[in-house]
Amino acid sequence: MFIVSCSNDIENGEQTIEAQKYMGNENNYEDFKEINHNERVNQVKDIINDIEWENAKVSIYSYFFPI
Repeated sequence: MFIVSCSNDIENGEQTIEAQKYMGNENNYEDFKEINHNERVNQVKDIINDIEWENAKVSIYSYFFPI
């Protein structure tokens, strides 16, 4: 599982996309990839905007271990 975020630094016009990879245990993610060239960021945004997204209801089961 990956988490991806995109931020716009309005002051200097720089954009960044950061991806983190789930490490398999409680909320631990590791930095995976960072894209900080505006042209590449815009290419990724264009690809994402062209996807036909589907709304779905997701139910996630969580394991809780007593301490």
